[in-house]
Amino acid sequence: MVVYKSLFACALATFSLMAEAFTPEIGNVTIGGENVGEHAEPPPTRNRFTKRRLSYCSKSGTIIDANDDGTIDIVFSQFYAKASGRGQAISICTIDIPIKIPTGYRVGFKSLGVEGTAQFNSHGAAKVTIRRQLNNHREHKTRRSYYYDYGSTQDIVLISEGKTPYTRCGEQSANLKARLRLAVRGKNSIIHIDEGAANITYKLDYQRCR
Repeated sequence: MVVYKSLFACALATFSLMAEAFTPEIGNVTIGGENVGEHAEPPPTRNRFTKRRLSYCSKSGTIIDANDDGTIDIVFSQFYAKASGRGQAISICTIDIPIKIPTGYRVGFKSLGVEGTAQFNSHGAAKVTIRRQLNNHREHKTRRSYYYDYGSTQDIVLISEGKTPYTRCGEQSANLKARLRLAVRGKNSIIHIDEGAANITYKLDYQRCR
């Protein structure tokens, strides 16, 4: 009987630490960015200083969905980098998402995924870099390079995974932060992280506190 009680206690302890899924309760999201370099077709502006520093990444027109599997999807209407000449075009986007932590749970940042498309000329190439952060715990950068492939449209898929320290039990809120950097070169080469199936996905991991 003692053995069975011990096994039952171990099972309860294991169950209490199992990951669970919640629909994230999101606060006021902040999205901002900048574009640097030789971008093609810049948006109209009266500010002469923005010729080489343009912003496509913003909350305006952005769709943010919290799902019941513990994920948050972000779809942009205008987030891309497009090169106009030999120089490099860079687009940077920083996203801050405050969330409420359910009572009796702690939360970790399980993964950050980016999906999009790219097209290059024969000398074109691109590099996508992402970094995720939960409160003050910043993860290492995850990056991948893409190159010309006989003119075909390429799928951009990059996921930053790994263990992120969980919030402490008793904390009521947390801040999720992501920084994305798109760098592209080659005339008329372009990389899109907007519209259609292209998006950014936060995946969270909820655990019950003991």
